[in-house]
Amino acid sequence: MESGFEVVQQSPVIAERFGVARKEGVADVTLKEMEEDKGVIMAVGSDISDWLRKVFPHSFTWRSPVKLYSVIEPENCSYLGYEVDPCLREGLVVRPPLDGVIRLSEPKAVGRFALVWRGQGRTYFSEHLSRDDRALLLSVSLPWNSKGYNVKWRSNAKEAKLEELREELSRLALRYDNKDLRNQGEDFSIVVLSLTDKLMLDEARNAVVRTSRFHHMIKMSDYVLAEKLDEGGVDPSSALRSLISDSMEIDHVKAPYQRVNLRAGRPIVFDTDGKDYYLVLRRDLMPGGTLDAVGKPIEEGDYDEFHLSSRAWYGVHVYRSSDGNVKGVMVNVSTPAELLKGRVRYLDLEVDLAYSDGVTRVVDENELEAKRVYLGETLVSKAKEAVELAKRRLEANDWEGLIEEMRVSDFKSKYG
Repeated sequence: MESGFEVVQQSPVIAERFGVARKEGVADVTLKEMEEDKGVIMAVGSDISDWLRKVFPHSFTWRSPVKLYSVIEPENCSYLGYEVDPCLREGLVVRPPLDGVIRLSEPKAVGRFALVWRGQGRTYFSEHLSRDDRALLLSVSLPWNSKGYNVKWRSNAKEAKLEELREELSRLALRYDNKDLRNQGEDFSIVVLSLTDKLMLDEARNAVVRTSRFHHMIKMSDYVLAEKLDEGGVDPSSALRSLISDSMEIDHVKAPYQRVNLRAGRPIVFDTDGKDYYLVLRRDLMPGGTLDAVGKPIEEGDYDEFHLSSRAWYGVHVYRSSDGNVKGVMVNVSTPAELLKGRVRYLDLEVDLAYSDGVTRVVDENELEAKRVYLGETLVSKAKEAVELAKRRLEANDWEGLIEEMRVSDFKSKYG
């Protein structure tokens, strides 16, 4: 609101929280969490990617190179270097290439309130439309169904006047029949939230309603626990400890949005003061191949002690042999790690540092520049600061000093 945007269609709870009257109206941009990953915000409509970057400077931001609901003509099952699925001569973009693949459906005429195409004369509805909304909208689309047009009502339709809806259906049917679909489409952007920006959201929410540190992080795993923490029904340390499981998955997220699941680890150290936390996972390694960046062979009994914290802009892998001797160290430059139920998650900032036999190497520094468009200036700057810190420590043969800076206190509490 302070940025010049007017919020519409807010829930009654949100309207009450901010002390404003609920405002009806047609949205120019819709912001919502990704259904399959609550740590990702999607923006559909007008382009607000620059604004998102300013609001969330410590997160990944990606703007799709192809507009949602645009109609494209792939060549050899490819468009702008992306694979298309299914391989159609002409298709409507129904999912931008988040995973490198553009998903298509048959062409449709798309407006602010509806999608129209020739078919069996049926009406479909957005899941966000109520039963009463659907009954009213069906009365508008039935005349077009009888003419052989399919209609799908979008969530915005409930905010429009009946005359506006009738006029749009008429325009969309004409555009579809004339194959006038080239100029349609909506910008699509995502923000992959870091722990740092979630903590910023905690502070912003706390200015309006009592909100605990780690509220947005914990809410991803347990909404009830997050609310209970806000109300003082559980202490922060206990809430954080409840997220630790006997085996912790590792969600290593690469820009713009690629989730790499590393081998899970067993927690051997977890320490928290309720404001920050420090975690060490033991990951048993399969013999064969070589240790990441360190270059030494993985032998029977080798394991990785993976050190993570809510403060450090890096994670430290300490590779040990079966007798506990250190074979090498790798520093993964990343955002501070967040705790989810049975899982840790961080955003990878591309650069690694490898240390072995007294030699330090910076790895993949060129990838940092290649991903600058997704990371933005703030994250690139943070990554470079972390590289310089780690490099100084490693060149001084003080990799343990990096770990000391991650600890919450001198006390190390063994898990279990």
